[in-house]
Parts: sequence; C-alpha cells; structure tokens
Amino acid sequence: MGRKTILHIAEAFGGGILTFISNLANEQCKGNYRVIVAHGIRKETHANYREFFDDRIELVKVEHFQQDINLWSEWKAIGELRTIIKDNKPDVIHMHSSQSGVLGKLASIGYSAYKIYSPHGFAFLRQDVAGWKQQIFKTIEKIFATCFKCQLVASSTTEYEEARKISRNAVLIFNGINTQQLDAYLDMKASGDRSVVAMVGRALPQKNPAFFNRIAEMMPHIQFEWVGDGDLRHLLTASNIHIVGWGSREEALEYVAKCDVYIMTSLWEGMPLALLEAMYLKKPCVVTNVVGNRDVVENGKNGYVCNSVEEFVEKIQFLVDHRDLCDNFGDTAHSAVIETYNSQVMAKKYEELFAR
Repeated sequence: MGRKTILHIAEAFGGGILTFISNLANEQCKGNYRVIVAHGIRKETHANYREFFDDRIELVKVEHFQQDINLWSEWKAIGELRTIIKDNKPDVIHMHSSQSGVLGKLASIGYSAYKIYSPHGFAFLRQDVAGWKQQIFKTIEKIFATCFKCQLVASSTTEYEEARKISRNAVLIFNGINTQQLDAYLDMKASGDRSVVAMVGRALPQKNPAFFNRIAEMMPHIQFEWVGDGDLRHLLTASNIHIVGWGSREEALEYVAKCDVYIMTSLWEGMPLALLEAMYLKKPCVVTNVVGNRDVVENGKNGYVCNSVEEFVEKIQFLVDHRDLCDNFGDTAHSAVIETYNSQVMAKKYEELFAR
C-alpha cells in the first residue's frame, strides 16, 4: 500500500491553531504519510513558524488567505487551494477553523479525498459579535454540513455537544500537546519574593485583555505577565502588568514555567493548547467559564472556573496563600494531560478516523 497524502488547510496560522497543526502533523509524518500544510500568514504568525514543523512536512503559503472577509480574495484563495489539491491529490483534506472550512470545502468540490473539519471554536460561540451574527454563522455551518460530506471533529466535550446540533457526522477527539517538548521546563521555578500570574495569548477581543487588566488592578502586590501582543495591548495599563510581547516559543514556555498561577480570561475557546501546556507544567489554573476552559479545568480539583473579576481575585489570592494546594492542583493537572491531552493519543485517534 502506497504512502497516503494528508493536506492540512489553515487560514488562521497563529496561536493555538499553529501549535495544534504542528503537533498533529509532526506525529503524522512519523508514520506512512506525506504531510502538506497550506496556510496563510497573520500578524501574530511566528516569524520562525517553519521551526515548529518537522523538515519532512511541506509548507505551502496561500497568498490570498485573509483574516477579514473579502469575497474577491476568498475566490482567489479557493483557486489556489484547487491548484494545490489538483497537483498533490491528497487522500485526506483536514480543514482548520470556520473560514478554512468554508473555503476548503468549496475548493475540494469534485475531489474524492476524505474530508475533515475542525472548527477550533465555532464562530457562532464568539461573545464579541451580536446575536444576529451568531445566528448567521450557525446557519452557514448547518448549510455546509448538509451540502458537503465531511467529518466534523470537535476538540472538547462542550464543543462536541454543539457539533452534534450541526451535523450527525460529528466525533470528539481531544486536542493534544507534545509533552516531550515541555519536559525541560518542568523544574523551572519563579525567582524573587513577588508572586507571578501569567497568561499566553494575543491581545485581541477573544482573550479579553480588559478583564485581565481589571484583575491586575485589584492585585497590585502581584506581578502579572501577558505573554503575547496584539491590537488591544493598550488596554493592559495596570502598573503591575509586564507585556512580554512575541518572542520565541521557548521564551514563552519559560515565562509559564516560572509563574505561580496561570490564568485564562478568554471570552470563548475551542480547546486552548496554552492552557494544556500550563497544566502539564504543573500550574494551578484559574479560567473563565467558557467552552474549552471548563472542559479541562475541573473546578476545585486542578484549578478554578470563575465568572467574575472578583472571583478571579479571590481564587488567585487563595492559591498564592496556600502553596501546598498549588502543588496538589499542579500534580492533578499534569496527570490529566498525560492521560488524555497528549499529541500521540490525538494522532492515533485521527489515524483511526482515516481507517473508517
């Protein structure tokens, strides 16, 4: 039997999606697969994104992928994708995020490849858009699920519940991280007497930097680290916030490894890989009560799920004051990632999906 070709399509090629695709593709190329990634470039895409991938993986830039909706650019992007599909004849086409799902399905019309769609957080669950827009996004998802034969893969339990309302052809495969890459950071500890709270993410509406800032303002005795950057960085005004910016992946992991508490202030998520990495690094996590966050953080067992700034402040302070509890939560979180949320388990689940 010849080597199969897997084509990943990702317009949103930054943050967690970049990490997810690289983790999955790196595992897949170890097997009997040729792996191609057709991708866009965003402002938040790492300058050294090639280093995320095994040398055997082929990266193809789609010039007309754009974050904002532009019908002409999207039409041109569909043409680029059709050329990539025609030239490489993939056995599997795996589309990542809502926009890539739409464009990839249209581009693959007439090709018999096995198609997979991973929303990584449905657009209709976004909390920064009006209700009528959420309904439009949901209707589009239903139309495309009905008109195109495609395997819908949810990455968290709550997302799976929503996916089943969209398509009968939905399955649950938890996102996984490459734990071996993190082992070198396990023994790193914070230096200094001041407690440190960290978060990794883009300073954009999804990550809710204004909420993060309000927490920091109420806890001036604690150092807050925002590991990332973005258009809303101006909302991070508290004097005890250090905006790290985008450096290397190694630098980001070091900041997480040296913090005392990891938080997520997101308005919505799919399955946040930065959160899984913090959990593997044995950090107690305090997160907002949204899809993805609440699926991996068990309230009172490996962290806390909160609904208000005041609740965040209370739980962070409680953890800082009870170091033994931090250690217990961290150990429990670490074990959960090893058992359920690692890239080897994830890749095996996808391989089983291909074999159906």
